[in-house]
Amino acid sequence: MRLLILVIIPLAVAEEGVWLSESLNDPFCLIDNKISWLYVRGFLSSGNVDKNAVKTLNETQELRLDRRIYINPTIKVPPEVIAEKLCNEVIKGLNERFHIYISALQETSQWSPAITKNRVYIEKLRDAIVKRSNCYKSVNILSRKLDWEKLFGRDYKAFSNRVLIWDRVDGNTCDRSKYVPFGGWRFVDGIIYKHNTCLLYTSPSPRDLSTSRMPSSACKKKKKKK
Repeated sequence: MRLLILVIIPLAVAEEGVWLSESLNDPFCLIDNKISWLYVRGFLSSGNVDKNAVKTLNETQELRLDRRIYINPTIKVPPEVIAEKLCNEVIKGLNERFHIYISALQETSQWSPAITKNRVYIEKLRDAIVKRSNCYKSVNILSRKLDWEKLFGRDYKAFSNRVLIWDRVDGNTCDRSKYVPFGGWRFVDGIIYKHNTCLLYTSPSPRDLSTSRMPSSACKKKKKKK
């Protein structure tokens, strides 16, 4: 007599998250809306830390969320200054280390028209962040093909061993055929939805590769009525 065993494997549930560049009106709104991760803007291209990040990270410290920080660097500010400011003015006192994502997007960061200068700068910024292991777990990249090649050149692959958040290349499309590999990164399945736009996400983490994450803007701070 043969015994037939039925194995039921639960389907993975997509995790929801938000990209925050504003402060929160009610942090517990994140839990109410089943938000499981945050990408918080920590540094502005104006050369200063984002004060909203300080408030957001403090308010969400007791919540069990996957919190990460992205920065919009400006080449006018020395890498050591950015790493130090972010560590001392944003992260210090939280007793936690964070994954950092360098935004290599032309419209949100201030880079040089010279590719060589950009390469030297981003490598120094990476090293400055890595050196402060008391504040940071890792340093990673947020970019898209057109921006990356314009800023750093087609042959630049110095960050291919880092996690990449792969920004869209064709408006608001979610068509995967529109995403072209660059910078030595592989195309890996996994989509992050940022409001109405798609982001492709590659990571060495099986957890990151196995889920589709869909941000919600439900908890963004509302403007007070005058």
